[in-house]
Amino acid sequence: MLPPNWENTRKVNITNILELAYPGIYEIHCLKNNKVYVGESQNILSRLADHVSTLQQNRSHSLPLQKDWNQFSMNKFDFIVRFIGPNFQNKNKRLQIEAELIKFYEKKYGKTYNSTGPLEARGLNYRSIIEIDGTIYSSIEEAASTLNLGRTTILRNVRDPKKHNFRLIEQVPQGSSKISVNGVIYNTVSEIVKAGLVTTRHQATRRLASKSPKWKDWIYLDRAFNHTRTYIKQERIN
Repeated sequence: MLPPNWENTRKVNITNILELAYPGIYEIHCLKNNKVYVGESQNILSRLADHVSTLQQNRSHSLPLQKDWNQFSMNKFDFIVRFIGPNFQNKNKRLQIEAELIKFYEKKYGKTYNSTGPLEARGLNYRSIIEIDGTIYSSIEEAASTLNLGRTTILRNVRDPKKHNFRLIEQVPQGSSKISVNGVIYNTVSEIVKAGLVTTRHQATRRLASKSPKWKDWIYLDRAFNHTRTYIKQERIN
């Protein structure tokens, strides 16, 4: 739950920049359209520096934020420290407050910069299947929940070429995730687990992402359709 009267205090009173080197929750407000980005960090000062650096280099993990930054320029954005201090050492507490703030601003303004993730923005309503430390997750939300990591952190690491343990496997349309396993159609990965074909969702997702001939009959139907449609188009061209 958000602290009472939190909205009445737009900024924490910071008299020394080093006071920002503490855990907390921050916001980036666009003064042109009232759109807000909400984030949490163990070190607000470091996270601010990272935001400014990546935005200035045109490689922010948030494409909508980057687009507005490029259009309106840096002086049209306000960086706000909403909560900060030792009381926010607990990451779960920060994530909960972050989620509540995002929900508040989405209700107030209709949308936030958090509403559309950088990977999903490349294809509207797409779900990203990612691999982290050798484990495959069927969505960024699943990875965030399982690993207790912020969604923003995961997205940033997936985009970072130096983070070899984070990688995007593929993107599949939301609501189009029917799966064929040896010719049998399943609506979700969970149904495959319930059928006893695998013991975990991760195992099923790994097989679906595998290029091994052993799992060639484990396929997303939308992916197979797109592949066939592309193949037919190429045949006609040839």
